Amino acid sequence: MKSRELDQLRSSSGHGLETDFRLLDDYKKIRRTPPKFLNNFSPSVMGSHGLSKIMAAERNVHKRTLETFQECRLLGEDFIIKDGEIFNRYFATGFARTKSSAENFQSGKSRKLKIHPAEERGKYTIERLYYYSSVDLDFRVFLGTSDEPVNYGMWLFIVIPAVHEFLENRHLYDKFMCHCSRPWQRKILRGLGIPDADLIEHDLEKIYRCASLTLHRASHRDLYLRDSYFPAIRWVAEKFKNQGSASERIFVSRLSRTKNGAYRGLLNEEIFIDEIKKLDFRIVEPELLSFVEQVNLFARASTIVGLGGAGMFNTVFCKEGTKVLDIESGLKFLDSHCNMFSSCKLDYAVLLGEEDPEDPRLVQKRWKIDIKESMLAIESFVKDRMSHPT
Repeated sequence: MKSRELDQLRSSSGHGLETDFRLLDDYKKIRRTPPKFLNNFSPSVMGSHGLSKIMAAERNVHKRTLETFQECRLLGEDFIIKDGEIFNRYFATGFARTKSSAENFQSGKSRKLKIHPAEERGKYTIERLYYYSSVDLDFRVFLGTSDEPVNYGMWLFIVIPAVHEFLENRHLYDKFMCHCSRPWQRKILRGLGIPDADLIEHDLEKIYRCASLTLHRASHRDLYLRDSYFPAIRWVAEKFKNQGSASERIFVSRLSRTKNGAYRGLLNEEIFIDEIKKLDFRIVEPELLSFVEQVNLFARASTIVGLGGAGMFNTVFCKEGTKVLDIESGLKFLDSHCNMFSSCKLDYAVLLGEEDPEDPRLVQKRWKIDIKESMLAIESFVKDRMSHPT
């Protein structure tokens, strides 16, 4: 029966043999000065592997490319089937991502990828019936969908550079393809210059047959901004920056999200806000602002204190040397966040809170900070022109 005919696939951790390939940034070994911590560690943090990783100075940052696949199929966010191989945005770590996504489809957790793991490691099958309902895209498409399609922070890393490439080389592409299920996403695209007529709304549960599909790829995801990112970031910062606005101190809050039951809520944030206001900090919740307002706010800020989260990704728009204090509930995302701050040449430091052991979540638990200790650290940080090396 047609419905049970299978195609065999193998997971690729490299580049397609017939792929048009342009190297943007090669692998690079860097020396990142360990972050300055402004409070004492708890015993659980002191002995953790995560801390030693964060404090390691030498590290390899990702390689970045621009690649075009001819006559291929697109599944999910960025999974590409070409000549019996399956690729995704990350060519060095994509093997594990493909495996996880295939297992999620097989178990019913996700309807996106539509491939099944085979018995042999790295091999998969797909039922040909899915090809029969493919959406044909017989033109040149630039793919902008992020691997976390509704995460604002990853939008800045994936979608902004994609839009910039599409507009800068408009003669090379016919359509811009992006998953934009949330109103804020469509507003950002329009504001950046992608009209509805040029946009293909990416349905993650459909399969697309693409005559030509171009996307940015990377070896792995480490949130370190390589040189090739900055033209797009500076383009946005200049496009929306209000030149007449004075710089100010801002505190990046998550209070509304916490009150609405979001994960990783800071339990004593309201008390903390009352205290930090005394140091002339303006309290902002980025998700309540327009994209233009967020870019403008961070581009002219002199000092930023913020709770770790997507809103703090706006620091990519800050001027070099802007003082940034990142307040985190734990170590899980800290190394990547430090990569971001360091690569943007920000004067950054870190303050750690303490997770609530009573929270049943395995990760992203609610948490607290020591208000008195934190305020002393912030006062010192604001006064100290430490010029943190990167």
